[in-house]
Amino acid sequence: RGSSLRLQASMAVLARLAAAATFECPPLPNIPPPQNISQLHPFHVGIVMAVGDSITAAFSARSNLDEARDISWDIGRGYENQMTLPYLLSRYNPHLEGASTKRVLPKDAAHLPHGDYHPDTDNLNVAESMGSANKGSLDEEWGYLRTASKKYADFDD
Repeated sequence: RGSSLRLQASMAVLARLAAAATFECPPLPNIPPPQNISQLHPFHVGIVMAVGDSITAAFSARSNLDEARDISWDIGRGYENQMTLPYLLSRYNPHLEGASTKRVLPKDAAHLPHGDYHPDTDNLNVAESMGSANKGSLDEEWGYLRTASKKYADFDD
C-alpha cells in the first residue's frame, strides 16, 4: 500500500512537471530582415529541410515500424507534448514551411533506402531509412529535395 501511494505521488509530480514544460512564446513584432548573421532571429526562418537516414526519418520513434516523421526532432512538425525544432521555430514564425506532417510506413521495406519519400506529407524531409548515406541514396535524396523545393514560392529567398 505504501509503495502504491509513493508511485501515485511520483506520477502526480511528473504530470505537473510535464504540464509546466510547455513552450510559451509571446507574439513578437515584425522583426526587420537581418543585415548580417548576428542579427538572425528564429522569426526569420521560413523553411526547414533535411536529408538523412532513419534517425531523421524517425524510424520506430513510437516503438513500432512506422517512420514517425511528424515527431522527428530536426524536421517533424511536432506537437505541444512532442517538441521538435520546427515546432519551436513555428512559435516565432507561424508561416514556417517544409516540416513533415504525418507518420508513415516505409514504402518498400525490402528495397530501402530507395524510394522512401512521401511528397504529400514529408514535404522537405527527404530522409530515407536504412542508413541511406552508406547505401548510396544521398543523390536520390538530393533529387527529391530539388523537386520538392519547387512547390515553395520563396525557397530561393
